[in-house]
Amino acid sequence: GELISYGLGGVASTSATQFRTSYAMNFMSDVAGLHVGAVGILSTVMLIWDACNDLIIGRIADRTNTKRFGKYRPHMMMGILLWAVVLLMLFHVPSLPEAGMWVYYVAALFLFATFYTQFTVPWQALNSAMTHDPQERNLLLTCRQYGGFIAGAVVGVITMPLVKHFADPRTGWTVSAVIVAVTMVITGLLSAHGARRVDYYNSLPTPEPTHLSGQLKIVFKNRAIICAALLLGVVTLVNSCSSAVSLYYLGNVVGSVTLKSVFSLVSLGVSLVFIPAMPFLLRKLGKARTVLLGM
Repeated sequence: GELISYGLGGVASTSATQFRTSYAMNFMSDVAGLHVGAVGILSTVMLIWDACNDLIIGRIADRTNTKRFGKYRPHMMMGILLWAVVLLMLFHVPSLPEAGMWVYYVAALFLFATFYTQFTVPWQALNSAMTHDPQERNLLLTCRQYGGFIAGAVVGVITMPLVKHFADPRTGWTVSAVIVAVTMVITGLLSAHGARRVDYYNSLPTPEPTHLSGQLKIVFKNRAIICAALLLGVVTLVNSCSSAVSLYYLGNVVGSVTLKSVFSLVSLGVSLVFIPAMPFLLRKLGKARTVLLGM
């Protein structure tokens, strides 16, 4: 049950991020009418803010200790609810002049990155709290990836056909955003509920207060963390570029945005077959060799 609930956190996290990464730029430029180059720059700036707020929210979460929900679960529950509201804001076209539109979408992207972090950082931290056994952690990570890949693929499969189904694309985007928002709220709350065995009042230690400079020194002394962060950055860069470019390429060069659904179906099929084999590969090859093979 805990494995499944932890994997549901991957559904919550990936469904929202995949929806934004794949479609927000296209929506803001082609539906809301903003300049595509400026939208791209804005999205990049928000990625920088997303990197910065990890430290801030991680620090706040570490120092939280509520009597009813413990340390990390309150942030997961609050974060997923507010994140869903902001997702609906992001895929809505307000009746504002151009300057007002820019303020609206800057605020929506800023809040999206903030509440994304408020949910995902505590949720990911639970991986270390739920078990100290390396193989069990691998299973938790596998369930997390499994849920995420399935959610991302399903978002890719249903979104464009759903948008095209409506005469007004704004209606199609609103309906799609509502489906994603409801899914992420349900799965995110279930994920938080599933961690109640380990996350309750005074169950997880609160670290000693450390200044930001001290935290950075700890990080920079750990070469493994730096290498892992760089690898994750490369993977994220590839996925983000692919997702952001794909709709423009399919629409303007290939001439069929519905092909994105086909690609997502293929991705879903590969994920269903390959991801369950990951714990076996990790045991046989080790983490470093598995990462090298994947890259």
